[in-house]
Amino acid sequence: MTERESSAAIILCGGKSTRMGTDKASLRIGSRTFLDHVCRQVATVVDVVVAVRSASQKLPELPGDVRIQEDCWPDEGPLAGFLSGARHPDVAAGDVSRIWLGSCDAPFVQPEVIRHLLEVPGNRDAVLVDTGSRLEPLSGVYRQTATDKLESVFSSGERRLQAFVACLTVAAIQHDRLRRFDPDLAFLRNVNTHDDYERWVRC
Repeated sequence: MTERESSAAIILCGGKSTRMGTDKASLRIGSRTFLDHVCRQVATVVDVVVAVRSASQKLPELPGDVRIQEDCWPDEGPLAGFLSGARHPDVAAGDVSRIWLGSCDAPFVQPEVIRHLLEVPGNRDAVLVDTGSRLEPLSGVYRQTATDKLESVFSSGERRLQAFVACLTVAAIQHDRLRRFDPDLAFLRNVNTHDDYERWVRC
């Protein structure tokens, strides 16, 4: 990534949280909510942070420079949230060349992992982590070229993130290469249930 390239983060914080039973954005990790913690962590390595919320969702208090974007297609899943965030004026602007995509229910973000992915050279549509079983769409970096394909995929009626990834040219980063920044690869953990929360957050 050159000095002239600007980066953004899109953080998905909607969803029905049916397995958790409560809004995951407002769960706490230490003294902060999940969403506040993720926003503060990613803000250390990107220029613009956008949180995408559902229309009826009340977000916890966030740093003043976090942009809030309402999901334009309620209940249509993370692909819709990504597209909504990508349409925020501060992301759609031509000077933002790379976008990190994450979610508030993966609160163990590691800024150095994000920095490494942002700095992977080349002109592929995306830089994604290969977990050994699949390419992980979240905690990945997308170029603006990917958002054009995102528009096309979404307009076709497709709603699966993996179907979108299949349309991209991808630089795959083996997950073990990232252990130097995050030995336990905690950044890949999702907190979806109370058991997850008790195991990983309250331990």
